[in-house]
Amino acid sequence: MSRFLAILAMLALLSSCAKPPLQKLDAAEYMLKRAQLMHAGEFAPTEYQAAHTALNDARRAIEKTDYREADDSLDFSLQHSRRAVKLAAEGKARRIAEEAARRKAEEQARQEAIKAEEAKKRAAASPKKIIVKKTPKLNQRSYP
Repeated sequence: MSRFLAILAMLALLSSCAKPPLQKLDAAEYMLKRAQLMHAGEFAPTEYQAAHTALNDARRAIEKTDYREADDSLDFSLQHSRRAVKLAAEGKARRIAEEAARRKAEEQARQEAIKAEEAKKRAAASPKKIIVKKTPKLNQRSYP
């Protein structure tokens, strides 16, 4: 009886490995497409390329019916696609923050230039004060 159960377990294990990992393939393709849409090729080129290569490897393994290799490649692709999506999101956020800081600095510089121009105009329009220094009178006595 135990021999029968062992054979049955072995058959179940082998039959589960004999199916192509199509659900994982769909997930890996989705994640890679998501990474592409987030411009991961720009923000995380190494991760994106690794995910793309692993997905292609998985497709070739599925064609050869090497489903175990395909499953491993799909795991690798999913891992790198997720990392690429994360890095792309961080890169986009950083770019947005840098752009906002640049715009803020430009606006401050523009406001300072306007204030300086206004001060210059006020200075030109106000009457100039003439400062006259009084010189002390010299004593008219002659000294021997």
